Amino acid sequence: KLVWKGQVHSSLIGNANNQPNLIFLVEYPSVNHFFKMVSNPDYQKISTDRTIALEYGGLIPCKSLQ
Repeated sequence: KLVWKGQVHSSLIGNANNQPNLIFLVEYPSVNHFFKMVSNPDYQKISTDRTIALEYGGLIPCKSLQ
């Protein structure tokens, strides 16, 4: 479930050249559901953006989007 989404304003911590344009906060039904999803080979084929976001690890001010 999408809980929140925001447009990135700038990076306070992290490389501004590699910052994302949008950020999403999601809620999964359970921890087991999340692990089942990330273990799925089809998901792993398309998880590049998520992996990049986890590696980025910056402090990013955002503006809420409706």
